[in-house]
Amino acid sequence: MQYWIDGYNLLFRLSKSKRSLEEKRRHLISEINKQAKELRLEVTIVFDASDPTQIHDRRSHFDSLELIYTRGHITADEAILEALEHNNKPSLICVVSSDKELTAKARALSAQTLSLNGFFYVFYKGNEKTHLETV
Repeated sequence: MQYWIDGYNLLFRLSKSKRSLEEKRRHLISEINKQAKELRLEVTIVFDASDPTQIHDRRSHFDSLELIYTRGHITADEAILEALEHNNKPSLICVVSSDKELTAKARALSAQTLSLNGFFYVFYKGNEKTHLETV
């Protein structure tokens, strides 16, 4: 199972600190990476583009995570749905988001979905009191 996380959907749900957006994003990535590595999960985090002139998605890796920053004016939702449309086995992908429109469209493409609460349960065994709360 591959997990595709709507990055800002998760980040803004958790964001309680007064850190900069970049610091919050780095902390989120680091914490998810630790848990994904421990659980041996394939995780991709998709963030909306910050540079509207960007022509291609920027893909990189942070240890065991794949990170995608979308291109131009493409949203993370659109990038996730596009990836599902081009995947031979979308049923092996789980989209993590509490965006109802995104999850409905992902299910229509045969993907599995997980709400942010479900994400906490799977990744942190039901304990929402994690290091993520300090994002």
